[in-house]
Amino acid sequence: MPSTRNNYVKATPGNAATGSISLSLVFHGLFGFLLDQKQVVISAPLIHDHVYAARITTTSQDSQGKPIPTPLTLPVLLPPTVGVTFGINTITPQPPDNTQVLQVVNGPYVLSESPQPPPYFSLTVSYPDRWEFPREVMNVLCGFGGIDAPPDATSTSTAKNYPVVHRLVYLSIGPSSLQVSVTYTPVKGSSEQVTFNLANNLPPADNLSVHFYAESLDSDMHEPSEALDSLRSLYTPQPQIFMDPTLQAVAEPASTSEEQDIGEYLGSSNMVKRPRNTIAGKLRNCIAVFLPGSN
Repeated sequence: MPSTRNNYVKATPGNAATGSISLSLVFHGLFGFLLDQKQVVISAPLIHDHVYAARITTTSQDSQGKPIPTPLTLPVLLPPTVGVTFGINTITPQPPDNTQVLQVVNGPYVLSESPQPPPYFSLTVSYPDRWEFPREVMNVLCGFGGIDAPPDATSTSTAKNYPVVHRLVYLSIGPSSLQVSVTYTPVKGSSEQVTFNLANNLPPADNLSVHFYAESLDSDMHEPSEALDSLRSLYTPQPQIFMDPTLQAVAEPASTSEEQDIGEYLGSSNMVKRPRNTIAGKLRNCIAVFLPGSN
């Protein structure tokens, strides 16, 4: 496996369109959001049954004002990568009253130099103008434990919804469209690197969404509690937060393809065929974790 420290995904302003664009980074699946003073470091651990991919979309509206997502690229499987930077704004995620983000207490934490398992990729971004939670698992009661679990996550009296999709919105990204350059080492141990632009030759648009997926293709066989343990191992000190492996929760239906997990999206596009049978309401979706970083 190539080193994740020397590879990166880099998002920068391009020159394919005029006027400012709205840019969204949409994260589906198991990510750690390390909240430092001026930036967010977003990392995904390497999980044996996870798919890691990215795709770009734009959204228009129909005559009734309903969103119409249009794919601009097919999903591209991501090699191990590091890095995304743009924009300077400072907000922290503020979920609605009935939404609970899995915010680790105590800290601060840092991304380990040599975590095991290694991160599949890690992106560094500025704080967005808005942090949205377009899809959730619903009515979770007492699903987590450990001394670093937030009190609401261990409550036996108040059910909460947890986001499984996170959208970071940047309202004005230069007089251009987005370029996403992916650089990777095709041969382990080699100094040779290959770069391709995921956003090459995109049509002009006033809004773009870059989707990142780190989740199981066949969610019915997936164990999110085990995947969460791998995420914890990326950080120093290792946060003591655990998921109940019998947690009963089902993600709310995706209203558009923008909210679908990677298996749902590929299945609805007839790119792959997969079973989709929820087993006794047992949670199959991975839930991202927020961690306090350095001040």
